[in-house]
Amino acid sequence: MIPVLPGGLGAIESSMAASLVALGAALAPAGAAVGLYRLMSYVVVVAVGWLAWAVLHEGARLPVRARRWLAGAGRGVLEGLATVAMMTMLTPYTTARGVHPAAPRRG
Repeated sequence: MIPVLPGGLGAIESSMAASLVALGAALAPAGAAVGLYRLMSYVVVVAVGWLAWAVLHEGARLPVRARRWLAGAGRGVLEGLATVAMMTMLTPYTTARGVHPAAPRRG
């Protein structure tokens, strides 16, 4: 069977919602969770891809001021993502917030 819609659109959502309901979730929250998941994992990614394509395709036609602004905005986003990644990164030598290692046992 050849899929009609890209990314399993429709079939994936219904199976995910059915799985959540089978595991005990109510129908409305399960549908909302699946919708939010699909929005973030598919629709936003496609929108960013179209935006990147448009910028790359039309980039040479943009005025210098617009290209500079886009370059600065891109650097700002990347720096922000790197900062968030470094702040939230847990290594084997750090502890999660509010979780402290157990005290050694005395025996």
